[in-house]
Amino acid sequence: MNISTNPGVFYIQSGANTYKVVESVVKSLIANAYKVLGEKNKNPNYTINVVKVGGKPVYSYAFIEDKRIINMLQGLNTDGTKRIQLKPDQSCKHYKLKPNKLRESLDKSLKSLYREYFDNMWEDNFKPELHMKPSKSFSWADYQEEEDSIKYDHSPKVIKVELPPLLTTPFTSEGINVLPAAPRQDVKNKLAASGLGNNITVDDIRSIFSKYDSRGNYRWNTKTEIRDYFPIVNKTSDTVTIEFDPYSLDSSYAIHMQKKTIIKGQELLFYSP
Repeated sequence: MNISTNPGVFYIQSGANTYKVVESVVKSLIANAYKVLGEKNKNPNYTINVVKVGGKPVYSYAFIEDKRIINMLQGLNTDGTKRIQLKPDQSCKHYKLKPNKLRESLDKSLKSLYREYFDNMWEDNFKPELHMKPSKSFSWADYQEEEDSIKYDHSPKVIKVELPPLLTTPFTSEGINVLPAAPRQDVKNKLAASGLGNNITVDDIRSIFSKYDSRGNYRWNTKTEIRDYFPIVNKTSDTVTIEFDPYSLDSSYAIHMQKKTIIKGQELLFYSP
């Protein structure tokens, strides 16, 4: 089961470092990830947002369009599932028995149980439930419970072993740490901005925000009778609302990257309405 909710946004403890330094760290992370994956000459698209306070950089966010990398940095498999391995439980009573010996032990235990419940009236190919007269203290429920217990005791047991992460967390380069970003808890599934120029279209906005969609879900439009895929962009004369999948945290990650967005030379400030 895929448990990852992050579409690919990283938090970078970059301090006062410049965009150029932050970019070198992002490139180093990408190179290391593909080295682990055994893939060469891969250059995924990435976006960097250096956050400034009082005109000075304090930290950064980055988005990489290969979700396998964020999954690896979260200690998950590349597909977003937990990194676990099933191994034989060596503490199991019959762990060291070979299959044929295990079967012999099971047969012996079951025969002993039959004798106990059916007054030792045992024959090799006998079906006790059809041919034997049970003892006065006989209880089918007790018998079945003990039989199930014997079979379970002789079945192979496994334990879950947590595997080490594919990438070190946090990833460090140039003395800067890179971590999976946390979602903004105060952000709902919609983002909005106002003061749009007439030259900014719905397609312009969707081309920027669609990369943060992590699920590929849609909503059925009863008017047009077509699928509206998230994020759904609604634009009036000077205002835009971007609706993300309500069952995801995509908007909570997108705000890290696109709170201040420049489209066709115009700066837009996005917020959660």
